[in-house]
Amino acid sequence: MKLVHDHIHCIHSDVDATVDFYKNILGATETSRIERSGAPQVTLDVHGSSIIVRGKRDGETIAPGPSGWPRYSIDHYAFRVEGKLSDAVDEVQSKGGNIVLEGDVEDLSFAYIEGPDGVIIELVELK
Repeated sequence: MKLVHDHIHCIHSDVDATVDFYKNILGATETSRIERSGAPQVTLDVHGSSIIVRGKRDGETIAPGPSGWPRYSIDHYAFRVEGKLSDAVDEVQSKGGNIVLEGDVEDLSFAYIEGPDGVIIELVELK
C-alpha cells in the first residue's frame, strides 16, 4: 500500500478567525468554502498543504479540548521552512503570531506557533 498525505482537518470554535490566522500568519489561500451538515467548512492551501477548517455542526457536541500543552492526542503538525528558521520566526512574530517554544536537536531547529483553539504548528529548518 502506498499512502500520500491529503489534508489536515480541524474543528474550530471560530472558523473565520481561524481562517484569518492561517491567511495572515502562514500565508494560506482559501480554495473553497461550503456549508456541510450545518457547519461552515473552509479549505485552505498552506504552501501546498491542504487544511480543512470547519465549525460545529448542528446538534454536534464538541468535547472540550485539553487546556495544556503538550497533551495526549495530536501533539502538533509541522511545515518545513525553505530558508532560515529565524527569518520565518521573525515574520510570524511581526504578524502577531505567538512562538511558544524554540529549540535545536541534532538534525533540525524548530519553533512552535500557538494556533487557534490550542493547535500547535511547528516550523522546522533541517540542518
